[in-house]
Amino acid sequence: MKNSHENDFFKEIANRYVDAYGQELQQELKQQNIQYTTPILDERVHRRVSMHKVKRVALGISALAACLLIVMTSSLLRYNQKSNITPNVKPTPPVIPLSFVLPVNLSVSGTEQDQEQSIYRLHDSLQDDVVLVLEETDRNINDEDMTAVKINGYRAYTRKTADYNLLIFKKNGILYTLTCRYDVSTLVELGKNIL
Repeated sequence: MKNSHENDFFKEIANRYVDAYGQELQQELKQQNIQYTTPILDERVHRRVSMHKVKRVALGISALAACLLIVMTSSLLRYNQKSNITPNVKPTPPVIPLSFVLPVNLSVSGTEQDQEQSIYRLHDSLQDDVVLVLEETDRNINDEDMTAVKINGYRAYTRKTADYNLLIFKKNGILYTLTCRYDVSTLVELGKNIL
């Protein structure tokens, strides 16, 4: 019984001590825990929260970029398809290739396509630049106001004016029209290479 009496006595002292000083001790313990553990925990929590925020923002930005890419790609494809399909426009025929060797003094400086005509600009390193027009046609040459000449057995026609010289002939269904500014002999020499 003595033990139980002593136990009761100690329990009563402990209860009085807890009642008297318990609140102060709990507050002191909380302050010590706050001082030593809270900054470390707060730092960890803040770091994790900020990492999650960064991950969420990065995920949102990448999703937005993917959506923009899909929208832009589809609109560009639609735009390209619309621009490639033009109603009532006949596709231009390809440039008629040169089927002969140019003289040494001539070189091609430019080409263009004008409806059914292939236009070659030939630079002459010696004398006179030439414009050569090739056109596939079935029509005959209009030889009014032109002088007929023979080049390699073919009939060709020339015309001289104050502004230009002209040589025109037809071979294998292609109408050749050659013009230069100064000397018709440049055109005749080129005509010999063609014919």
